[in-house]
Amino acid sequence: MAGDGGIDMKMFTTNESRLTEAAKYSREMSRQIARSKKEEKITSRCAWWMESSSFQKHRLLSLGDHVSLTYVPSHDALVGSQCYLVPVKHAESFASCEDEVWDE
Repeated sequence: MAGDGGIDMKMFTTNESRLTEAAKYSREMSRQIARSKKEEKITSRCAWWMESSSFQKHRLLSLGDHVSLTYVPSHDALVGSQCYLVPVKHAESFASCEDEVWDE
């Protein structure tokens, strides 16, 4: 503390900088596990994702490399017979999909 006017600089550092490498690693691992569990919970309830337990296989009309064509149930459809193009890999929206999904 000599030369700094007796100021405790510890209060100006972040909690992250005070952690040991093992503690940082442990924190990052727990964050990744929590993120993975959250993503798994969301995707397991998605009725349009093919790997979901709630996906209704009889609604699948066509399957491509990156996109599937799926018949929409009448209670969800805007018009009589409606279909959705759904990415094979789960995505939040078509806007966030890779270029190959758009090309197909």
